[in-house]
Amino acid sequence: MVNSEKTQQLSFVDNNFSKLHDCVIRYIFSFLPIDDILRTSILSKRWKSFWTSIPDIVFDETKYKLRSNMRISFFHSIETILDLHSAPCIRKFSLILKDDSIGPFRVNSWVSTAISRKVQELDLSLDFSIVLPDSLFTSESLNILKLNFGFKVPLSIQLPNLKTLHIRVRDNLSAQLLEKLFSSCPVIQELALHIDRLNNSEKITISSPTLKTLLVVCRDSSLRELEDFVMTIYAEKLSYLKFINCAIMKVLPCNLSSLHYAYIDEQTSIHGVKEIMVQHAINLLGGIHYVKFLTLSNDILEYLSYEENLQVYLPEFRCLTHLKVIWGEPDYTNHQVLNTILQKSPNVESLEIPQVVI
Repeated sequence: MVNSEKTQQLSFVDNNFSKLHDCVIRYIFSFLPIDDILRTSILSKRWKSFWTSIPDIVFDETKYKLRSNMRISFFHSIETILDLHSAPCIRKFSLILKDDSIGPFRVNSWVSTAISRKVQELDLSLDFSIVLPDSLFTSESLNILKLNFGFKVPLSIQLPNLKTLHIRVRDNLSAQLLEKLFSSCPVIQELALHIDRLNNSEKITISSPTLKTLLVVCRDSSLRELEDFVMTIYAEKLSYLKFINCAIMKVLPCNLSSLHYAYIDEQTSIHGVKEIMVQHAINLLGGIHYVKFLTLSNDILEYLSYEENLQVYLPEFRCLTHLKVIWGEPDYTNHQVLNTILQKSPNVESLEIPQVVI
């Protein structure tokens, strides 16, 4: 009786959904994770081949609690889907892996296959390092590249259509290699740097006439080797800037006249370099004085309070119309510093501050 009801249900699904046009079914599938598509395809004989033409291939190992005997099947399914994929190009290939037992050469093979299928967005988040294929760094189809793991840059790089680049910076990437990577992306619009460590570097220049969004995060803000590090930014079209835990290094923004929004947050304090971090914070604010919307953390106000002549050294924010202060450590807002910033901002229209402890 139960089997009969199940057969009737499947028949109902098959009869109704089989009436949908192929393009409609593919459009519905485009919103589903790959594993759900594979499960759903058993409901209709006609659907069995549709999964091979879906534009997005996304595998997230963290979604599942895979036992060791299930991992082989999981990895094999990735290879099967890539091998049987029949679409003219892969719109997105996303891979999130925590298990390093898979072997870096296997992941390298998957990436190579995706590149050969003219992948447009490649998003790799790994808890281990791999050697990426050289073909990745000369891909003409890539528009978005996100690499959340340690990797090396080859000698030959040219990414003519890359607009978004998110990378994690570790020991194996020097400032020179990073500059080489940036200069090889002539149409880049969005750049995100998550800095773990920089390899014996003293300075880096980010120069791009097309860059519109820049995010820099020091993941370990206690990095004393960044104390003498200088980051210079030339980006005449930059409209969005976000810095987190970067006061340990000196940032020199140059001619950011298009800057619309800036977010500056500092969540830690490094003993013995307070004066340096105060000066770095003032240098950064001096380079973004064209900004219209500015968000600062309480911690930045705390640093600025250590400068006795803040009224003299703080720049004027003549374009600033909206100022926001967010929580940090400690949990209070320095009113004197805030008043100084407001005095230097004659055109502010709105001020947003957290509930303060007096």
